Amino acid sequence: MERLDVAIIGAGIFGLSAAWALQERGLHVAVFEAKSVGAGSSGGLVGALAPHMPEKWNAKKAFQLEALLTAQSFWAQIEQTAQQPSGYKRIGRALPLRSERLHNQAQVRAQEVPLLWQGQATWDVVKDIPECAPSSHGYVRETLSARLNPRQAVGALAQALRNRGVTIHEGHRVENAASLNAAHIVIAAGHQARHFTPDMPGEFWSGVKGQSALLNVTLPDTMPIVFESGTYIVPHGPLGTAVGSTVEYDWTDPGSTDDTLTEVLIRAGDLVPALKGAPVKDTWAGIRPRARLPDPVVGRMPGTDTTWLLAGGFKIGMGIGPHMGATLAKLITGQAPTIPPSFTLEHQLARCAPLQPAAKT
Repeated sequence: MERLDVAIIGAGIFGLSAAWALQERGLHVAVFEAKSVGAGSSGGLVGALAPHMPEKWNAKKAFQLEALLTAQSFWAQIEQTAQQPSGYKRIGRALPLRSERLHNQAQVRAQEVPLLWQGQATWDVVKDIPECAPSSHGYVRETLSARLNPRQAVGALAQALRNRGVTIHEGHRVENAASLNAAHIVIAAGHQARHFTPDMPGEFWSGVKGQSALLNVTLPDTMPIVFESGTYIVPHGPLGTAVGSTVEYDWTDPGSTDDTLTEVLIRAGDLVPALKGAPVKDTWAGIRPRARLPDPVVGRMPGTDTTWLLAGGFKIGMGIGPHMGATLAKLITGQAPTIPPSFTLEHQLARCAPLQPAAKT
């Protein structure tokens, strides 16, 4: 194989986004994927691109805001290059307010949004949301959130890369990253990244199982994403309505669905009555990558100048993936991107307990 500028391990949203940003900068890139494009958590069903709450502003929330505001132009470019849909649409989000305290808190946030969200999206407190069950103190209706069909999106991104001349080696399990003939190696293998980072503290990686379902229900095109207490309802037009997902830190079978998902579906039916008892069109279960912190992690691996880590991003990976890929591309090409401190490898490693010397015998 001819020598590459960058070899990327993993064809999920992080790896493919990094490949896109690097090839745009003129680098010779290839992607190596043990299974198939989007085989991990990037091949799920939900696809809610939603922000953190607009308060207690910090570098992490600013990074996420920029990612969400640039997502529409990014996916439009991918769709044009691939001639395939990504399922992207900025439809906003509805949050039920169940108490006077939450209603008052929402009103305070409404005063902060014009400044924090740079006038690019709104946050309104409304009496009700069509199609949603009544909420005792109304709803928040914000216009920043968007939907993305994860499988369509990673498929379109992979095709766009192929159309730009990037090779994606599916079914190619890399046993030793150092064996790749490349000037730089990027580990973007999601939950499997732990196999390529044996020197990391044992507590650095933790996989969190998630389950979701696609219901055979077409909600109105004006319907926003609905969110409450960890449950997302995401209308995907004629494809159906996605509901999810569970958050399971203790699990035995990563690929199975069970009564935990049934509970989520019941909550979804309580939020949107049209979903009660709806037929299930498809289900997904898998392990979502989580580093020491729930934040994504990007940086050069300790003890090397040419191996990089791009992983983590628990719950927010699809929304910030393209922005994370561009950040890594800047690092590799010698630029100095703005990276929230909690995203750095050094910061996350510092949160791990120090390794203890082996006991003497």
